[in-house]
Amino acid sequence: IAPHNAYYACRKCTTKGLWVSNLITCHTQPKTGGRVTYPELDAPLRTDVSFRQRLQIQHHNKDNRRSIIEDILTNVVDDVCLDYMHIVCIGVYKKKINEFLNGKGDRVRLSPDNINA
Repeated sequence: IAPHNAYYACRKCTTKGLWVSNLITCHTQPKTGGRVTYPELDAPLRTDVSFRQRLQIQHHNKDNRRSIIEDILTNVVDDVCLDYMHIVCIGVYKKKINEFLNGKGDRVRLSPDNINA
């Protein structure tokens, strides 16, 4: 299936992601790049049937290989967990903590004294 940052990556619905460019200038250097966001809040939900029938082909791999998970689980969409550690802690929080500690991104830097307080 599509990786977590792809345009059709949502595991639970059929929304198409939207590319948003970074507009932040930090330390007089423009920040390049951006991110895929999913602003549509009422997109049709993905179902086990729609997943197995590949109704949104962009969500699946291009060579149309089936995962062994499809043979094991009775409901691929509902039975695959979206876990907090991988979605939030390792991604967003890790990035923000690194930005705070290294003084990049938000023009905010935490000193060791602030961290230990």
